[in-house]
Amino acid sequence: MKLLIVESPSKMKTISKYLGAGYRVISSYGHIRAIPSKQGAVDVEHNFKPEYSVVHGAQKRVDNIIDEAKKSKDVYLATDPDREGEAISWHIAQILKEERVACNISRVVFYEVTKPAVLRAVNEPKSINENLVKAQQTRQILDYLVGFTISPVLWRKLKGSRSAGRVQSVALRMICDREEEIEAFVSQEYWSISGSFIPKLMAVLVMYKGEKLEKLTIKNSQRAQEITDHLSHLAYYVSDIKKKEISKSPPPPFYTSTLIQQASTKLGFSAKKTMLIAQKLYEGVKTGSDTSGLITYMRTDSLNISSEAKGAALDFIERTYGSGYKKAREFKSKAKNIQEAHEAIRPTDVNKTPEAMEQYLDKDQLRLYKLIWSRFVASQMSDAILESTSIYVASKDNENTFKATGSIVKYQGFYKLDADDLEKEANLLPNLQISQDVSLTQIDKKQHFTEAPPRYSEASLVKKMEEVGIGRPSTYSGIISILQDRGYAHLENGRLNPDPRGRVVSSFLQEFFTQYVEYDFTAQMENMLDDISNGQEDFKKILSDFWINFKKKTEEVLDINALDILSGIEKRMDAYLYGANDKVCPECKKGNVSLRAGKFGIFLGCSNYPECKYIKNIGSDEPNLEERFEDKEIGRDEQLGMILLKKGPYGFYLQCSDKKKRAGIPSGVDPFTINLKYAKSMLSMPRVLGALDSGSEVRAGIGRFGPYIEVDKKFTSIKKFGFDPVTMTIDDAIYVLKNSKKKG
Repeated sequence: MKLLIVESPSKMKTISKYLGAGYRVISSYGHIRAIPSKQGAVDVEHNFKPEYSVVHGAQKRVDNIIDEAKKSKDVYLATDPDREGEAISWHIAQILKEERVACNISRVVFYEVTKPAVLRAVNEPKSINENLVKAQQTRQILDYLVGFTISPVLWRKLKGSRSAGRVQSVALRMICDREEEIEAFVSQEYWSISGSFIPKLMAVLVMYKGEKLEKLTIKNSQRAQEITDHLSHLAYYVSDIKKKEISKSPPPPFYTSTLIQQASTKLGFSAKKTMLIAQKLYEGVKTGSDTSGLITYMRTDSLNISSEAKGAALDFIERTYGSGYKKAREFKSKAKNIQEAHEAIRPTDVNKTPEAMEQYLDKDQLRLYKLIWSRFVASQMSDAILESTSIYVASKDNENTFKATGSIVKYQGFYKLDADDLEKEANLLPNLQISQDVSLTQIDKKQHFTEAPPRYSEASLVKKMEEVGIGRPSTYSGIISILQDRGYAHLENGRLNPDPRGRVVSSFLQEFFTQYVEYDFTAQMENMLDDISNGQEDFKKILSDFWINFKKKTEEVLDINALDILSGIEKRMDAYLYGANDKVCPECKKGNVSLRAGKFGIFLGCSNYPECKYIKNIGSDEPNLEERFEDKEIGRDEQLGMILLKKGPYGFYLQCSDKKKRAGIPSGVDPFTINLKYAKSMLSMPRVLGALDSGSEVRAGIGRFGPYIEVDKKFTSIKKFGFDPVTMTIDDAIYVLKNSKKKG
């Protein structure tokens, strides 16, 4: 049999049906090898050679791939069509070579999970694109070098901080910079004046006593009242009518960034939710007796459309709406290097309309599919023709003028698809003639205040990242998730707010690693990665040039004493920390507060310590943790009683309120994220998984040396296999026993 390996298990059944009995289709379940999270995993002295290890929990999948490949003459690597997918294929190929599996290895690429696309790809196998692999490896190595060089500096200089990433730190800076803009913003009052006229016309005052009114011209209520009093007694007529025909073209089909933005604006989806639903639509949906992908690959920055897809769209438009509504169009991306995928996001079959797919999709899948389908079809439709009209109403002395603007749709064009969008464009005005008298029936004044720029939503942050050239289609969603997971920012009313910890870290990086959080610098690095993928740059030179300067800067920062570090951060955060207030201690009124560092992070403390113990936490996990940790209630269980999170001399642990049972927190688990369900599972250790064929009971637990399984009082570590003792099964335990070098 021939073996085809895909990245996602969702594709396996679909593709198996397409290929038939001669093929076996299995999944790698994403990455199987990675640079381990430990010091020295990248050898900077020998051309930045990375050390790769099997990711936690993946050894079972690796063994399965090896076993299946040994049974096959031909192995086709069909992972996703981007750098990540190319790298996954490369790692699989390397493992098979290291195991000396005798088989022919080929790379196959398809951008849609449909039978024609899959069969065409298998019949046209390629070799692995080494340049794409080098680009992905370079990104990984850069991220590793930054993470494992800056993060220890953070931990040493700013205890309580989490790690810092290369691109995430720049996105965090964007969020913090916007917050500083908001805090520095001074609102201004202004007033607008509008008039209601017969016949049925609402217009805004644009000129008063011969002076053109700007946005901030009318500054207060008194002035607004003076103007309305004067205008209310005048006679008015139509002084001018201006009409202009406007041709409006449809927007291009989606690529990753614009899909995330529109799904947020129109559907209220987060970036993560949008990409998860799009992934499902791409990998395959069961539609009656058929299962196939409904959209093309969703991680792309291309606007290209295949000639077949374009032809199908034009045929559909002509059949459905008439030949006058179709117009073939080409779209070109403004991005410098387009190579992640060769098409925009579009439906794989334009005839599978949202109405036809409604019965097969859940509510959110249908909404996203409709958005993608409509945008693609509209992109091949004719322009809409609108007539914009401006009506000017003046006082008889021509000293004062009101203006009303509206439009009528003369030809729907691509708006034929969406009546809601069409209504937004239209604002019908009454049919009036120049010199016609009109009567003022009401005049209104309205108070306004200038507003600070809004905080970023996930969509607007993605747009900003795209504008400055940082991140790529496959990284946008992950960047935002990491910032939230690390406690650097959080979503509030759909907007990203920086957390105190995030502001501290961002201030530290901007003050002491300025170059590396500059937008231009990060964008240049992205372009260099693109150049590597195109074979135009040497990855070793790029890594070397980066590392020499970065390592030097890190050593300089390590030599800066703690007080100077805090002083630099305090200078950047002065407005946030103190606002318009002075630095007098609010508690004792004698000392001054200043930024200090403690075991759990930085805080504001009083200079009159220890007489005054005033503390205000700035970015730690819990308030006032500098001196001591108060027991935290996790929740109550009927059998265990109240479960508490406590801190002892050897770290955090869980304990029941009756003090009969306790459990240590494993390394790598953030104690402040533990919920009641997890706590109960920890306290129930060891747990029985089942029995072996011999009848011996198997139990899982956590001991002083980490997680283990126990059979007949013999213990086997499960640490290297990546299984969680809370969730592992008896089958997982049997696998460990068979593959562990040290049994018992």
